[in-house]
Amino acid sequence: MVAQIDKNFSRVAGNRRIVRWISYLFYEGRPLTTKGRWFNVVVFALYWLQSLIPELKKVKQPVFILGTGRSGTTILGVSLGVHSDVGFLN
Repeated sequence: MVAQIDKNFSRVAGNRRIVRWISYLFYEGRPLTTKGRWFNVVVFALYWLQSLIPELKKVKQPVFILGTGRSGTTILGVSLGVHSDVGFLN
């Protein structure tokens, strides 16, 4: 995921790279926590805090992009994720 934050993405997406970093740190790439799961308490606490923040926009009809490895779903998600109304979590 962090490897997808390159110069082109930074130029086009601007501040959305911060969201990518947060996504990477808390939801992906946690090799130290996959064994002990000690970090899950922090993740669930942040999730609870997030539930207290009012939503800016309601999601009426979410769309999930599914696919097998090496099928192009990641680049599709990254391309769509540049738009301000689209959220992408790999």
